[in-house]
Amino acid sequence: SLAAVSVEARERGFPTMVLSHGTVVGAITEHGVPMAGLDHEFSLDALFATEASGIALGHIHKHQAVVSGPRPVVYAGSINRVDFSEEQEKKGFVLVELQAGKSEWEMIPVNARPFLTIRAVLKGEIEAPAVNATEGAPGEETEDGPLLLQAPEPDTTAELLGVLKRYEEEIPGSIVRVIYSLPDG
Repeated sequence: SLAAVSVEARERGFPTMVLSHGTVVGAITEHGVPMAGLDHEFSLDALFATEASGIALGHIHKHQAVVSGPRPVVYAGSINRVDFSEEQEKKGFVLVELQAGKSEWEMIPVNARPFLTIRAVLKGEIEAPAVNATEGAPGEETEDGPLLLQAPEPDTTAELLGVLKRYEEEIPGSIVRVIYSLPDG
């Protein structure tokens, strides 16, 4: 059994480690919720029954220590962001010092590709058209019929570009999501 091998190795001064690309009951995904679905889940009891000095896990992109202590259960997480649910997460790898019966680890951050969400509420304001006094007042009859003034459409593209300009230093190299809304009406 794995436990017997681990115990014998520990007695001889050798560390053992369980490595798995799998899900552990209680782990939180990069979306902030426990894994759900048809994944096989290891229980902590099953992992600890191996008597390994440490347990290193993959599969879930969010770095986390499911269990801390001398025999930790740690997800390294991904070294890069893959979607906006990971926008605020620190990314990196786990450096482990493995010893017989225990292990110590630290997360080493990397400069992961940034994700940037820009939220903007566009005003969509329309400037009132200027009236030339020599042309008459709106609605006044002229030789060509009543004088009509056409209000220009709001220039939301220019307004949005103005918002983006404020983030011009953060945008290069980033995956950018722009969420904007217009006023009601």
